[in-house]
Amino acid sequence: MIITPHVLAGAALGTQISNPVLLAVYATISHHVLDMVPHWDYDILSSKKTGARKIAFDIALSGIVTFALIWNLPFQTQAHALWGGFWGILPDGFLALYLFSDKKYFPRYAQLHNFFHRLIIPKGHAPHFAIGLGTQIIAVLAALNVFISL
Repeated sequence: MIITPHVLAGAALGTQISNPVLLAVYATISHHVLDMVPHWDYDILSSKKTGARKIAFDIALSGIVTFALIWNLPFQTQAHALWGGFWGILPDGFLALYLFSDKKYFPRYAQLHNFFHRLIIPKGHAPHFAIGLGTQIIAVLAALNVFISL
């Protein structure tokens, strides 16, 4: 799954969970649950430079959307939302370090991460683009619904 749905899901959890330790656990779990859902990923491996640009754009988009959503919230809620967003995407940070280090760092974590990705859709069987993008749109809309209800 791309970065933005993970960040928004974690940030939405942050508006609902005030305990920072529990929030970190649940946001990390939300990351892996979202990865189990059939989804689309952009290619970051064909070119490290192009992959880095895609990741940077996705991080910027998730940051802009998150800050726009939390702008008028109380400071403590903002802090929790940012904490949740951080933990919601941290697993992909470890995976990126693994991939961009030519698979030197975090190999066991990469195996665990890939395990969640392949629970429903086996390796080499990507869902149709519309389904893969649709599930991410649903994840984003669910997170937005949490923010709208605040």
